[in-house]
Amino acid sequence: LLNLGLLHRESEQLDAAADWYRQARDAAAARGGAARPTYVNAIDGLARVHRMRNELDAALPLQREALAVSRTLYGPDSAHVGRIHNELANVLHDLARYGEAERHYREAARIDRAAPGADHTDRVRIELVEAERLLRAGDAPAAARALAAIAPTRPDPASPLSAQRMQLAADIAEARGDMRAALDLRTRALAHLRGIGTAQQTQAA
Repeated sequence: LLNLGLLHRESEQLDAAADWYRQARDAAAARGGAARPTYVNAIDGLARVHRMRNELDAALPLQREALAVSRTLYGPDSAHVGRIHNELANVLHDLARYGEAERHYREAARIDRAAPGADHTDRVRIELVEAERLLRAGDAPAAARALAAIAPTRPDPASPLSAQRMQLAADIAEARGDMRAALDLRTRALAHLRGIGTAQQTQAA
């Protein structure tokens, strides 16, 4: 049931996805109550469908429940709980509840840093979101500090995240009135993305 929900969600057949997730949730609840991994995954998936539909008021309580049950099942510092913190933060961010979103983004980042073998790409995505939030809040210096803390000394030629860093750095430069630096960074970001596209075409040939 969960796989059918995921399949339909990824193909953007959202009505069908929601129905499969509800069936998975109800089946899990009937077998053993809410304290089951299947139940958590079902309500998390259903919350994501609601978010894709921009039904944020419906998504929010589901993600809060997913977080509470996940903490009971896996412990407060598990990678699964960190992922749910991040999903909850996304919903709160979309609702313009930025202070609450920041707390959950920070908790997701803390768990990710502490996890054995933590995935660097996921960590960078979380921290880039935080830097973007600071810039949108009008605090360009804090955004610059946050970006500097995660930016590598050299761009990864295969990673779109490197281009995203450069684009964010350009936005920060523009907010500070440094249009020349902003233009240079945007040009470099575009060249980086073109390089990735060329490499992918070469591999496919």
